[in-house]
Amino acid sequence: MKKLPRKFFEQPTLSVARKILGCELHFRNCAGIINEVEAYIGCADPACHAARGRTARNAVMWGKAGVAYVYFTYGMHFCLNFTTECEGFPAAILIRGVAATRGTAAMRRRRQRGPRLKKIPRKNGVTEKNLANGPSKLCEAFGIDLRQNGLDLCARNSEMFVTARQFEPDCKATPRVGIRAGQEKLWRFVSKNLQN
Repeated sequence: MKKLPRKFFEQPTLSVARKILGCELHFRNCAGIINEVEAYIGCADPACHAARGRTARNAVMWGKAGVAYVYFTYGMHFCLNFTTECEGFPAAILIRGVAATRGTAAMRRRRQRGPRLKKIPRKNGVTEKNLANGPSKLCEAFGIDLRQNGLDLCARNSEMFVTARQFEPDCKATPRVGIRAGQEKLWRFVSKNLQN
């Protein structure tokens, strides 16, 4: 497994967003193939957290590329992003979904005791298909929270890292999900042939 180097994340954000599809996210004893992401680029992007300026919450975005930017939203969910481009320019990709490949039993246990599943009827439950197919479900399944904010994916012994893809996936560009401003931008990238 070849870990993605910092120079991969230092590329333009839209390029990173496309190229990271099919790569594998590793965290502790769990892993999954990245199959859905969204790009957020700079202060001029109204949907980007940087649009309102630098804050304690989004400060990681202004740092070096290849760092985990984790934030808490809606009072109950965490979301995982990877910083991109260069230090001083706030840009990141939101990891919206993965197809689980390793540690699925642990991921399932975390999801079954998480807040989101309490609202899902028992007959639907947690399947391999819906294990990590959403940004908050992904964090819940992997056990990612604010303790991972600022974690360097490219550090030698990092507990979170991404490995290179083994084949070329398909890539479809669509509008980003759940935003009001910037909906005209086709900055969500999804791979249909990498779904569970």
